[in-house]
Amino acid sequence: MSEAPSKTPVCIYVVMPFSKTSDTHTSDYWDEHFSDFICARVKEVTEKEALLSGGFAWEVKRSSTAQGGPLNYEIVWDLLHAHIVIADLTDLNPNVLYELGVRHALTAATASRRTIMIQDENAWKLPFDFTNYAVVKYR
Repeated sequence: MSEAPSKTPVCIYVVMPFSKTSDTHTSDYWDEHFSDFICARVKEVTEKEALLSGGFAWEVKRSSTAQGGPLNYEIVWDLLHAHIVIADLTDLNPNVLYELGVRHALTAATASRRTIMIQDENAWKLPFDFTNYAVVKYR
């Protein structure tokens, strides 16, 4: 009996706030946004599309210091090695913007990987620096 071929791992790393960024965007809001919106949408799309579901094992994660070591080292490591990064620009959180800048620098240097920027459609207008990037709006 032959074993089923293993699936190719694909890592999606999510850059987003953890703590309160506004009266409505609390720490609990961001936790739910990650699990109930981002992870749920990725699962929905990757399971529905045959091209994406067949040979890939999708992992969606956000930063964590569980492995120990300096937080910035782990974040930069994840930004470098993630196949796809999703950055939520909704509240223009400084940490998110920093990590997005690091990701852009890393992808420019390696000429690889993809970054998807998203923003709540009711959030404020993005700064001029983002005008030449596609930003996916959500509700």
